[in-house]
Amino acid sequence: MPNSHVRSTPLSDLVRRVDHDLVMLEPDETLNRAAMFTADCRSGRTQVIGSTRSGSPLTMFSLGTGPVHVLVLGSPHPNEPVSAVTVPEFLRVVAAEMDNAGSRSGLARFTFDVVAVWDLDGARLSTGAYRPEPDLLEYHSAFYRPAPANQPEWTFPTTGRGPARLPETGAVMRVIDDIGPAAVVSLHNADIAAGAYFTTRRVPPTLAAGLSRLPARFGIPLERAPADACDWKELAPGVREMGHSPRPEASCSLDYAARTKGAFGLATEVPQWYVTAPDAPGTLTWRRSLQAMADQAQRAIEPMASTIVCLARQEPNCPVAAAALAFLTFTNAEIARCRNSGSPDDAGTRQARWAADWVTLLRLPLRLAGLVLTLARPHPCRHPLLEAVRRHAGTVLQTMIRALSVTTHPRPVPLSRAVKVQFAAILCAASAAAEEQVGDANPVARARPDRRRAASP
Repeated sequence: MPNSHVRSTPLSDLVRRVDHDLVMLEPDETLNRAAMFTADCRSGRTQVIGSTRSGSPLTMFSLGTGPVHVLVLGSPHPNEPVSAVTVPEFLRVVAAEMDNAGSRSGLARFTFDVVAVWDLDGARLSTGAYRPEPDLLEYHSAFYRPAPANQPEWTFPTTGRGPARLPETGAVMRVIDDIGPAAVVSLHNADIAAGAYFTTRRVPPTLAAGLSRLPARFGIPLERAPADACDWKELAPGVREMGHSPRPEASCSLDYAARTKGAFGLATEVPQWYVTAPDAPGTLTWRRSLQAMADQAQRAIEPMASTIVCLARQEPNCPVAAAALAFLTFTNAEIARCRNSGSPDDAGTRQARWAADWVTLLRLPLRLAGLVLTLARPHPCRHPLLEAVRRHAGTVLQTMIRALSVTTHPRPVPLSRAVKVQFAAILCAASAAAEEQVGDANPVARARPDRRRAASP
């Protein structure tokens, strides 16, 4: 494909300027650095677009004045901290380039609007994720991810333009309505996975193909069997078309922008730890093997279940208790699904399904135990827990991490590599959106639909 390699255009130089010695940042440090780099740019602007549920200001940082708006959403989920580093790096590099040689690199075409920490309240609760060099035990011992109904990313209306249930969702909806972005990039990351992958909405084949090649350029393999998107249509290796929502009555930022503005939608998913699933069992032993894993997960969560249900009833407004109850319900449903799962006939499909279910049945008890421990930590709705329940949650973390290590030793992904994949994905989406706008405005381009446009910057 012509012009699809990252090195084929000056925009690729920006990714090479990412610092190799990056360390994890806490959410408020991300905001401070984003504000500093934006203020240093002649075309930089800072705008409060709304407030969080706790009343903190929700801030957007903008660079450039070009006609192609690209909306970047950092920290859409608070247990996904890579974008806390990507966002200030992106603003630092792009701000310097815009001031020095923006027209030569093609940046003059763009306005980048960046919500640095979208779920700020949640990120401040998920303290395990933002430690300088967390291991899996530290990450999960202070874990927080909201219940789906409390996730700004997954509470957009499915039709029309409103209303939004959460103020953070409403703020981004207004931004999309006002600026009409050509692309929306939501910077997610996986905790444990075999590699990086992408989920998309309304992207052209050239962009999907370009994204498929991105991770390898930065030393990260592709994830072909993502636990959260294994059943979604694969547009290109490692690139999935967004399917069902965790809340059927709600949608996400990518869907809303595509539906209301015709925008490209892209969510990055880069891993923090590499894991490799074992080989799938054969057809005859498939169900027995999955049932053994389901039994292990059930034994892990059962001693915590009654405490979670009780606390969720006592404190209906506590976000951590609501998250624990939602994860308990989802985990039970996934355990039941896996118990009754039949073996796919095709060997490739069987391995992909096994890899996804293997990660799911190990990861969900880890998250649930982490949420139970977070319930006992200082936060606005801190709860007293029975010592036995707290001890069991700590044992679950150690047991499930050991179970992971039996078949694969989780290896940390270098932070700079993960950041580069997210950074380059933003540029891929921006470049493809700009090319589409040029094509739409050019009668010659419209008359030659066979001319393939570059998907990568």
